Amino acid sequence: MAYQKGMVTSAELDRVITEGNLQILILLGMRSNGKSYAAKELMVKKAYEEKQQFIYLRRYKEDVADYLTEAYFADLDISGITKGKYSSVTVYRKAIYLSNIDEEGKVNRGVKIGDVRSLSEGTRYKSGAYPNTKYIVFEEFVTDGLYLSNEVEKLDQFISTVLRQNNGCVILIGNTISRICPYFREYELVGIPKQAKGTVDIYNKVVHDEVNGDYQTNVGVYLTGTIEGASKMFFRKNAAMINKGEWTTHDHPHRKLCDAEVVYRLVYIHDNNQFICELLSNYDNPLGMMWYIYPKTKAIKTGTRIVSRDNNDMDLAADVLWTPDFKTAVTPQEQQAFKLLLDGYCCFSDNLTGTEFIQCLKQDGIAIRGKS
Repeated sequence: MAYQKGMVTSAELDRVITEGNLQILILLGMRSNGKSYAAKELMVKKAYEEKQQFIYLRRYKEDVADYLTEAYFADLDISGITKGKYSSVTVYRKAIYLSNIDEEGKVNRGVKIGDVRSLSEGTRYKSGAYPNTKYIVFEEFVTDGLYLSNEVEKLDQFISTVLRQNNGCVILIGNTISRICPYFREYELVGIPKQAKGTVDIYNKVVHDEVNGDYQTNVGVYLTGTIEGASKMFFRKNAAMINKGEWTTHDHPHRKLCDAEVVYRLVYIHDNNQFICELLSNYDNPLGMMWYIYPKTKAIKTGTRIVSRDNNDMDLAADVLWTPDFKTAVTPQEQQAFKLLLDGYCCFSDNLTGTEFIQCLKQDGIAIRGKS
């Protein structure tokens, strides 16, 4: 692989992990700047040279078919890494091998270097033993689709299963930066929005364990740099997200009339994301009304109307009126107002708010017509 200025290398990842004594390394940034290549090259080198095996992890079962895993490793220079002993990576029954393939296409498996697993099947692996495994590489941990229920907890349990006998490192790789990603919240990675590209921030978390006592987990966030000569084929928001690794957003209408009157107001909450939703009048559409949505930054007051599935974990003010979703209205008028929102009659303070609001609804199993 030909490296350009700004690209990540396997030697650099090894240095970052070692110097930071990291148990978790989060790799974020633009596409095609070598994050995945560097991570898998490092894993294969460690497995071959130091017999430290790895887990290649994806979210869903459908993503870990043997042929897909082989395709993931296909761009590595296996012959160079192994000094000509092996030529390829092959997968057999979810085990990953260094192999040779003869002229007739016959696969001759050599040394095992790792396994491929899906997080959605994590409970199946609890009784497994991984005495030689040192690393876990979780690809595409940031998604604009659906996360698993309690996903961070599921990953923590998986890590405990795989690395219970070894002190290892988990590498999480993401091409985009989404504010609703549960990992950013659970790991309290508050500095990411202001972090400079090409830098590593380390968060030291003290975990209390009643059996083993307190211990510290070091989480590194490597916000990778921008490579020179990035492709000009991407447009507007996609260019910023793909080429620069900025917050991922989509275009959403964000027009609020100066003379609009607020006829109804509520707060929508999804995990740590809070939005004020105002139903406004005087809009030029068949219904004459539009929902206007913007971030909520202050404490919830007494009497607030709340829509949220997460009420059990919230310290709510007294006398709030709560329902779990926009399908559960408390009056016929509110039912009509909710239908208006779900039919797409809504605009936002900015594109980022629109993107996050739509993604939060998706996580709650709700879709707004005509919006993605």
